[in-house]
Amino acid sequence: MNFYLSALFFFLLIFLNKEVQATLSLTGSWSYVAIRYNGQIIKKPNPDLNIVYTFLNDNKTKLYWDRKDEAGFCERQGDLQDNGHYFEDTVTWTNPENRFDCHQDPDMQVGKKSKNPYVFRDGYLEIKVLAGDHDFWYVWEKISTE
Repeated sequence: MNFYLSALFFFLLIFLNKEVQATLSLTGSWSYVAIRYNGQIIKKPNPDLNIVYTFLNDNKTKLYWDRKDEAGFCERQGDLQDNGHYFEDTVTWTNPENRFDCHQDPDMQVGKKSKNPYVFRDGYLEIKVLAGDHDFWYVWEKISTE
């Protein structure tokens, strides 16, 4: 009987660990939903802003945004290096159909490299951005596992 209990426990441990790993993976598409500033969660200031950050299995990224009731979008792709605590994302392509002003954002310039710390907190992905001496994090909700 102890053998069966041990086997069951081992199986559950492996299964649950895989489930936890799957939920804590960057891979998939994430929608911007809020910011964390000085420890407080604030809903995204512009509810019409739609940003989706996608992390693909082949160490590629896609970043896309648009605004409700405004024409156009901004989209780019990048190469990803992830060390588990921060990631580096280098822009490799921008969509030629992007809005006329997308190039003004450094995240939409080919060759731009960003290095961002990240954490998983309460099922959300939080990506830190530079904001002087303050902690400023974009909060993302997973919308697909791609």
